Amino acid sequence: MSMLIRRLEGDFDVIEGATDCGAHAYIIVVFLSLALYNVIELVFIIWGYFKRYSGLYFWSFNVSTCGILFFALGFLLTSTKEDKTARDYAFVAMSSTGWVAMVLGQSMVLWSRLHLVLPSRKKLRIILWAIIVNSLCMCIPTPVLVYGNTANGHKKGLWSGVYSIYENIQVSFFFAQEFGLSMIYIFETVKLARLHSELRLSARPRRLMKHLILVQTGIILLDGGTLGLEYSRNYGVQSAYKAFVYGIKLKMEFTILDHLKEMTTGRKDLNSEASAFTPRNSREDQSMGTGTPTEFRGGLYSSHCPKGRGLSFLIPRP
Repeated sequence: MSMLIRRLEGDFDVIEGATDCGAHAYIIVVFLSLALYNVIELVFIIWGYFKRYSGLYFWSFNVSTCGILFFALGFLLTSTKEDKTARDYAFVAMSSTGWVAMVLGQSMVLWSRLHLVLPSRKKLRIILWAIIVNSLCMCIPTPVLVYGNTANGHKKGLWSGVYSIYENIQVSFFFAQEFGLSMIYIFETVKLARLHSELRLSARPRRLMKHLILVQTGIILLDGGTLGLEYSRNYGVQSAYKAFVYGIKLKMEFTILDHLKEMTTGRKDLNSEASAFTPRNSREDQSMGTGTPTEFRGGLYSSHCPKGRGLSFLIPRP
């Protein structure tokens, strides 16, 4: 462990102005260890929680979880071998591939459940294309610059300077993307909560809506920490913290699903409440390819939850 800390202290000068040393090395090890623990926990949760192993929502979870594993291991191994020539490219490939899977998988997890509160197929497709374009613009140049910086031996120069700038841009873009998705979710959830209040239905769904808003707010705050570390030039801490945060965000997703599951298997008065709304056509969800565990099939939340009752109150009548 002490040898690992010593190498971490001087091995993360990837961008000009990086300040990772001393105590930062211990922080990096702690965050990476927690990230790897999150991966182990998520594997058991994912394969034990879902009843049907298919759909975009399910596979987005798996891709993002595997991405955290590869990113954390690649980032850690990049600093633990003395023979830099033999290890650099393989471990950089591991961390870069993991990073792409981690951030893209998380974005698709957020998007694939957005249809629960946003019934407009047109808006959903616009958001999907925005995610695709953003991913192409950010996920292709970043690994190229990382390889260039690695080939240059992490020395200060052209590659290091360009990578430093693009890293800031990339982190900012993905923060803006996930912030935007979270704000859309909060906005649409507030609208549904107000509608539910106006109809004077039970307070239980409103409590659910408030919880969902709190979870999305927590996700925004976690992402804000990543952005702050990036602009404070703490590259090593920011990368390790990011791996940890993405695992936490995935686990927070299950908090949302657990509450939805409780709503569908709990009170008997949901059937009467559901009559105030009309569920979306199930073919719409299939054509969008979301495959979430809350697909609407005749108003039933039945894809993964036993004895699913109506969650049709989530979708207002057009």
